[in-house]
Formats: sequence, structure tokens, C-alpha cells
Amino acid sequence: MRKGLLVILVVGLVLIGLTGCVEEEEKVEGEKKQKPKEEYKIEDYSVIVENGIPYLKVKLKGKAPISYLKVMLSDPEGATVDKKYVSKEDLFDGVETIKLRMTGFSFGQSPKAGAYTISVVDVLDKQLCTKTVRFNGGQIEIKEVEFEVKSYEGFFSEKFITGVSIVVVNKGDLPVVVNKAVIEVDGQEKEIPLLQEWIPPNKSKKIIEPIYISDLGGGTHSARVTLYSDDVEVATYELEFDI
Repeated sequence: MRKGLLVILVVGLVLIGLTGCVEEEEKVEGEKKQKPKEEYKIEDYSVIVENGIPYLKVKLKGKAPISYLKVMLSDPEGATVDKKYVSKEDLFDGVETIKLRMTGFSFGQSPKAGAYTISVVDVLDKQLCTKTVRFNGGQIEIKEVEFEVKSYEGFFSEKFITGVSIVVVNKGDLPVVVNKAVIEVDGQEKEIPLLQEWIPPNKSKKIIEPIYISDLGGGTHSARVTLYSDDVEVATYELEFDI
């Protein structure tokens, strides 16, 4: 009888021990499933234009790497448009600001609307962190147009336009480059090539250009101004003016 009780006790202890192992394994397994703390983080970003180039300016936060990190930017079509290297010295204070080209090495091109992905990898191309940011694109509006008018008084009088000023505002979240304006006054059309007029997001700009339109008499005249970016119409404005 005692021998039977001893066997039962031994079996019970073994079962308790096995149960404890299973619980411990599940606990360890649960710890494995926990998401590791991120060592690197894109803390902030903004869109800027410098020297005619649109950049996504990002702030990277994290510890100094053993050698270097690579920060890459992909455009809405998935193409890698820029990459920069961050050294150990750069992240010595735990933070570094990087400027990434949004249109690669294409000059005079407005950034595309859509999702951009920032990726950070180490020297072995192991992914450390990513961040996706979305933009609706630029939204250009013409707020005001004024013509510079001169008169010639001689044997007969003549009035003509010698210049135009155009106030443009960008209500979007990406910069837009304006590289052409078409001015039409009383059926006379003039095209003005513009030298990369960048309009940053949520900013306004006055574009002043010389133009010559003659054979204008006194009275009321009608005009239409159209702006283009990469041969795509981005804004138009109609007005009447007296001279």
C-alpha cells in the first residue's frame, strides 16, 4: 500500500514539474514575441527647396553606429530617389538631420503626390527602421495679376504693355516649379519662359517678367494668364483692366 502511494506521489511530482516547464516555456516564448525597442527613429520631417532642388528634410534619432548607416528615400512609384550615409560621428549626440532629394537628380521637376518611404539600414543592409509619409501634392492658384502699361504720344498715340506681375500661392503640401507663363490680351498671345520659379508649400510668390504687347487702344481690355509646370497647366486667371 505504501509502495502504491509512493508511486502516485512520484508521478504527481513529475506532472507538476512538467507543467512548470511548459508554463516557463510559454513565458519565454511570449517574451520572444514581444516587439523589440526601436534603436532608431525618424523623429520629424519637412519639405524644403534649396537651390532649385526639393528635399525631404528628416531628423534621425538613435545611438551612434559601429561604422555607418544608410538612409534612403523611395518615391510613390517605389524608385529610390536618394540615399545618404550617416557616420558614427554624425550620431555622436544621438540626432542627425538629413536632406534627401525628392526627385532624384532630375532638375526642374515638381515632386510627385503620394507616399514616400524613408528607410534606415546598417552596414550589412539590415533594416533598422522605416517611415512612410504621404503628400497630396502642390496646389497652385493665381491671386493677382497687374500689367505695366506705357504710352507713346507722337503723330499718333499708342499704348502697350511692357511687363506683368503675377502673385502665386501654393495651397498644397508639396513645392511646385513654374517654368512657363502664357499671357493673352485681346487675342494677342505671348509665351514667357520662366527660369524655375519654385513655389514652396503654403507660401506665396510674386513673379515679375518683361513682356511686350502693342497696338492697344484706350478703354477696357480682357486678359488671360496661364501657368505651366513641366508643360502641364497648373493655374489660370482671367481679368479685365482699363488703360
